Amino acid sequence: SLGLAALAWALAAAGCRHQEPLLRAMAARSVAVIAEGSFPSQALANIALAFRRLEIRDEALLSAVSAECIRKLERHSLEQVVALVDLLEGAPCRAVLARKLGSVLHHLLRSLPSTSEDWNSDHFAALLKGLRADHLGDFGTPFFLGKLGVAQASEKCCSRSAAALAESFARAPRSQREMNRAGYPCNREGALLEYELEVQGREPLSGTLLREHRGDAENADDAGAVAAEGGRGVGGSGGGGRVRQRGRLWLAA
Repeated sequence: SLGLAALAWALAAAGCRHQEPLLRAMAARSVAVIAEGSFPSQALANIALAFRRLEIRDEALLSAVSAECIRKLERHSLEQVVALVDLLEGAPCRAVLARKLGSVLHHLLRSLPSTSEDWNSDHFAALLKGLRADHLGDFGTPFFLGKLGVAQASEKCCSRSAAALAESFARAPRSQREMNRAGYPCNREGALLEYELEVQGREPLSGTLLREHRGDAENADDAGAVAAEGGRGVGGSGGGGRVRQRGRLWLAA
């Protein structure tokens, strides 16, 4: 199962859309292996992502992955639930996975700090590390930030953000091999935060934070800064403001 998922992932990373006959055969084999109960959660997420990136929809594979996701619901990590909710749009299991993700995010919201000191505490850092997930995904991010009063960005803001990310990536081009060695995801991704905050007793704060996501520890502090700035402005005491979201919310201590 891991071999099938890894091969599908490699073909997706290389953009091998022309290998559809091979991928269809792999899908058929994967359905049989899933039926044997031999597909772990990470392999389910990886093969679903590979087929989505290659824009190949295989209904039998989608149904098998969906049924297995529900059967193994309590075994999935938060990271895997986030990935599967995003990847399995239209699948029977998506509503079940979304409810599980919503429950976790509800508890996370109730655990957010209320003071700037608490935001920088060891307890909060331990909470984020305990989640064992580096972001909340395309589905979880707007849900989570919406609960904090952070509205979805306008189309103009989205276009501006996409242009800023593209410009940032162009200033520092990286080959796929270099990205893999450095711990980047398959595609370069990032988040942009524009903030305008009014803080009692202080001058208004405004600015832009742009961070590229990487899988290594070097980038963890930057990702945490994006989350902390947005959360502090909305959830902190004595302040208020408007924060517009673009991209995913990265979680890092």
